[in-house]
Amino acid sequence: MIALICQACQKEIDLKLDEYEPKLAISSLFEQDSNFYFSITESQSVLDNDTFPPLQNASITLTNSLGETETITSLVDHVFYYQSKRVYKSNMRARAGLTYNISVSHPNHASASATASISNGVKITSLDTQSVLEFGYPTLRVNMTFQDPPEANYYELKLFAYAPEIIYDQNTWEISDTIMSYQEVYYSFPSDGLIDNGNNSIFSDELFNGKQYTLSFNTDKYYLDYLLEGIEAFPDAEVFLLTELRSISKEYYDYQTSLNEYWNADGNPFAQPVQVFTNIENGFGIFAGFGKSSDTLRLY
Repeated sequence: MIALICQACQKEIDLKLDEYEPKLAISSLFEQDSNFYFSITESQSVLDNDTFPPLQNASITLTNSLGETETITSLVDHVFYYQSKRVYKSNMRARAGLTYNISVSHPNHASASATASISNGVKITSLDTQSVLEFGYPTLRVNMTFQDPPEANYYELKLFAYAPEIIYDQNTWEISDTIMSYQEVYYSFPSDGLIDNGNNSIFSDELFNGKQYTLSFNTDKYYLDYLLEGIEAFPDAEVFLLTELRSISKEYYDYQTSLNEYWNADGNPFAQPVQVFTNIENGFGIFAGFGKSSDTLRLY
């Protein structure tokens, strides 16, 4: 009798969701003296399958403050962190001190636009290393000194090793070749350092604005030794660390910090929703760049 009553209480409710209208999603993080690369996709609703195939038939108009203009319409293959992607590539190169505007159109979407500029990289004035113990493990500490300009500045730190890279066959996973290449090296800031490592390699000059500052960071000595595997194939090679100090725009900083917060909150049921920063008008994504300076330290 109870079951019959419950069945009689059932009622179908039509749930009407607002129809989602996708917009252009644009990603272009460019660097001084290099070509612009544009990833053009379309935004998706939370109910979609999280795949972002590149949009064909897009047209990008790139203009700088000198009045130089280029129209980009062809996709090319571009290797980014060992993965090949289909992107739009410019012939124009980014120059410090200029402002760049983009307008992106596509037959199936409303046009989107953005503006960005970059400054010259802040020069690294000195670079040295010392061997230390961090939490009981042998560590190479790198000390990098630079003069921070008086206005608000934002930075990204990257570390690369020019060292042997062992290439494996993707089918058999046997060694197929060994080459010399630049490989990104992971590092950490000292536990007693001024910079909070919560945003990975991104930081601001809030605590040392306008001052000469020495930034210290650590890399695992065991990891550096691992990078030297295969060096016997290159008896005359010079193995070195390349330290790159990037002077990033405020837009670049806001995008990367919000993106890091988004990934840190992903899957955490107690985290507040994070909105990733965008500077694309009538669309989503990021158009921002950086200048840079670099210095090297010989390892071998």
